[in-house]
Amino acid sequence: MNKTLSSFLALGALFSSVAFANATCQLVHHTPVEGRDKVYTFQVTSTCVINTSKNHIGGAKDAFLLHLTRSPNQLHDEQHGVAYKNTTATKLDITEKFPNEYGSLDIRSTVFVTADQNEMIAESASHSIDASGENKNTQDVKYTLTVKEQSSNQVQIVLFKSISVKKPFIAPGGIFTSKVEERLEQEVNQTVNELSSILPASM
Repeated sequence: MNKTLSSFLALGALFSSVAFANATCQLVHHTPVEGRDKVYTFQVTSTCVINTSKNHIGGAKDAFLLHLTRSPNQLHDEQHGVAYKNTTATKLDITEKFPNEYGSLDIRSTVFVTADQNEMIAESASHSIDASGENKNTQDVKYTLTVKEQSSNQVQIVLFKSISVKKPFIAPGGIFTSKVEERLEQEVNQTVNELSSILPASM
């Protein structure tokens, strides 16, 4: 993954600029929130602009669905025309696999994908997680992906991802936070980089 990165801290959040081959992104790390039983919620928003020769959001939806259901992810069920938030959606029951240096991470989620001529939205919420190593502390994962027309030859991608992780008793707070934030940023950057490569060809 080719990228350049710069960052600065403002208003309690870390802002970064990330440049990939096909996209320029602004990454925001929101301040972690401590919940009950030492479970912390970390959130990242990546806002990117990619260049396309033309815009066709329907093509973006098809490309995203193919991307989501690719190997090694496992599709358990797929339904079309499902009523969802005053529109109809494609509903997926899917296990996404995110192996990393901290262990395996298999997240089974319900995903709703909607699209009209101007915008595609995918909303995902986990309902079971199978993990090993340090990833076993992951409690919950959610994301919202929005793809919309910005101009005649540009599309904006906004990816918001949230993970809730239980802090190990012996882990120093600073090291715990930096590890989770690094992992989350890697996952978001990987997803955005992959989407910025496949979407222009589909649109």
